[in-house]
Amino acid sequence: MKHRWEIVDAGEYDSIHRCVVCKKRHLVSIDNPASMPPKEGCVPSTAEIKKEVAKLESNIAKLQGDIAALRALCKHPNLKKKHGANTGNYDPMADCYWTDFDCPDCGKRWTEDGSK
Repeated sequence: MKHRWEIVDAGEYDSIHRCVVCKKRHLVSIDNPASMPPKEGCVPSTAEIKKEVAKLESNIAKLQGDIAALRALCKHPNLKKKHGANTGNYDPMADCYWTDFDCPDCGKRWTEDGSK
């Protein structure tokens, strides 16, 4: 995760930066370009992690809804079918057949019992 630095104390030659996420502090010296604060390596608190995960899950749910709406509109013109079977059982009544469907246009995949 990336640090989000803010300056907490700016001096004439040095400044102290603090990450608003993990609270880590870093000293930057104006005469040493290598002293710039690191971009990566932030370890957020448990509360920050929980908040970020909730935000990402909310975004994922919205995007999954958008995908489902688009897939509902797709007519699946290039639909691919793959027939499957489980036969040769001791009890022929246990034999089963199914069809796997795959739409390369919208990415929808589903399975239906029987041969379609």
